[in-house]
Amino acid sequence: RDFWKILSNLLKEGITIFMSTPYLDEAERCNRVALMDKGKIISCDTPKNVKESMNMQVLEIVCTPVRTAYNVIKATTDFEVQMYGDRLNIAVSEYEKDYALIKKLFVENSIMEIDKRIITPSLENVFIHYMSK
Repeated sequence: RDFWKILSNLLKEGITIFMSTPYLDEAERCNRVALMDKGKIISCDTPKNVKESMNMQVLEIVCTPVRTAYNVIKATTDFEVQMYGDRLNIAVSEYEKDYALIKKLFVENSIMEIDKRIITPSLENVFIHYMSK
């Protein structure tokens, strides 16, 4: 917290700060971010614009058993899926159609959906999206 306070004060003084971090949640706090892969910039803009460049929605589903759901989706679809504890983040391009397929897979594999919602993509979602291309 102190680190970010120091950086904020430097910015107020008009000092440009160039920072490198592997933690994309830290990068969310920056005015501009550049996502890099193998030394090449793959996206550079404000965090908001970088997230919007994904052109996909992220469906967050709380389900059980989550590991089974993750494995089924990875094995049977082209969706980008990430597991966070008891939930999955699934990047979808056509919500209605894609969610119908996910529901079908859950029924076929005895996976119980507890909750779902559309969330704003994180920089991590976007980075994984670009890496999977």
